[in-house]
Amino acid sequence: MSSTPHPDLVRLHALAGSWVGHEKMHPNAHDPKGTTYASRADFALGANGFVVTNTTEQHLDGAQTFSAHGVFWHDGEGQVHLHSWDLFGAPPDVFTGGWEGDRLVLVAHNSMGYWRYGFQLRGDVFDTTMESGNDGETWKLLSEGHYDRS
Repeated sequence: MSSTPHPDLVRLHALAGSWVGHEKMHPNAHDPKGTTYASRADFALGANGFVVTNTTEQHLDGAQTFSAHGVFWHDGEGQVHLHSWDLFGAPPDVFTGGWEGDRLVLVAHNSMGYWRYGFQLRGDVFDTTMESGNDGETWKLLSEGHYDRS
């Protein structure tokens, strides 16, 4: 076991702190017009930097519409993992992947299909994408987020 966090996880340490922004949900079966939500994300280092925790909330017209809690960690063998719980109370989704240049790309599979989470940090700004698919190879964009450090 290493006594220091893996460099791929250390890249996420820059997120520590609070962020505000928006999440744009693209039109879908549940929301035919699409909606943009005000969002907040808070990140913290845990276990001496071996995990990065995240709490995210979305709001519309002052009411909370979504919240999730995540834990990022690295397995020491080349993969970043994200365990993510949301307000719906289902077992956590487990995303796995790695860095593709300056973008972290993580994929999960559950009973509803495949999910791909993209994450890009640029100084005091970070952007996210969430995509879905049936086969883990063809993707449809569900949402895009943009956050600024607060």
